[in-house]
Amino acid sequence: MSSELSPWPRNQWYAAGFESQVSASRMLSRIVCGTPLVLYRDTEGRPVALLDRCWHRLVPLSLGELTGRGIRCGYHGIEFGHDGACTLIPGVARVPRHAGVRRFEARDHHGYTWVRIGDEPSDPGRLPSLPWQTDATLARSSGDRKVACDFRLLVDNLMDASHLAFVHKGSLADPDLLGVPPQVLFDGHTLELRRWIANYHPSPFYRRVHGSDEPCVRWQHTRFLLPATVVNEGRIARAESVMEWPSGDTGRGGYFINVLTPATPTTCHYFFSYVRNWEVADEVLTAMLADQLRCIIEEDVVLVAAQQEARQVTADLAPVFIGVDAGVRHARRMIDSFSGPAPGAVIEAPRQAEAPELASGP
Repeated sequence: MSSELSPWPRNQWYAAGFESQVSASRMLSRIVCGTPLVLYRDTEGRPVALLDRCWHRLVPLSLGELTGRGIRCGYHGIEFGHDGACTLIPGVARVPRHAGVRRFEARDHHGYTWVRIGDEPSDPGRLPSLPWQTDATLARSSGDRKVACDFRLLVDNLMDASHLAFVHKGSLADPDLLGVPPQVLFDGHTLELRRWIANYHPSPFYRRVHGSDEPCVRWQHTRFLLPATVVNEGRIARAESVMEWPSGDTGRGGYFINVLTPATPTTCHYFFSYVRNWEVADEVLTAMLADQLRCIIEEDVVLVAAQQEARQVTADLAPVFIGVDAGVRHARRMIDSFSGPAPGAVIEAPRQAEAPELASGP
């Protein structure tokens, strides 16, 4: 399927929100891939996702109320069960068999509530794997917001390390990364970029992680998971204490988890977290990092929103891919075609002699 047919991959799992945002006591209204949804939990705590339109006059069901058995429309009191079937029409003795609204498959997984958008049979095994979001041994700072851009522009941004030195000068500015071409790997439905810096001069953020401005070892592991999740894992360690790409939980750092959900062709939902393995008991630090994370994201949002507006005004122009856009280019191909290189294939090898050799698959 090409992007000309659909502005987003269909028959995929998309995050409707963090699990904590879907409640048995209140409804959550979300537009996911152009589809208006209303979400809540049934009496067993299971997530329910229904089309947010009453069968009768198409009023949003999210303007109604929960009954314990389902939803009551706020306009004429028509009730629908958790399966979407109409159960009561006030003033009408017999409910028509066809009366009801569509129910969408919904599942809780790794801290998010996911909905399945599409018509093909679902595969729960295709849910993005984000175990760090619910790992009790790690600390996390999270948030969410709506962004006025095509979700693919945020994927581009998150797969691109070259902008850090110019957009995030007071936090993530990393001139050292510009000189390190990534090794790019593909395995099934995951794209990976790996960078290794043996003599890293810490950015403002990593000076806080490292506790020093002394040179250290840094490795960066970026993952793109279909349809729209980017995980940027960054770690540091004392100089020469790690000599090759580590296989376990080595070094100090964490995971910047970015889950994107298209709303319309020009808007998306953005769920973000920074999950760390250092000073995990420090709640003041957790709150401070949450504030810093929001500031960092706002710096990106300003640019991608402006980019979206510019693209609409000058629709006859097309962006250009350059040498530093390897991750951006391959992620776009995955989104647009649902396919990529053969699983386990190495697409691009690093050109720096000091970078460690990696296996062809993770």
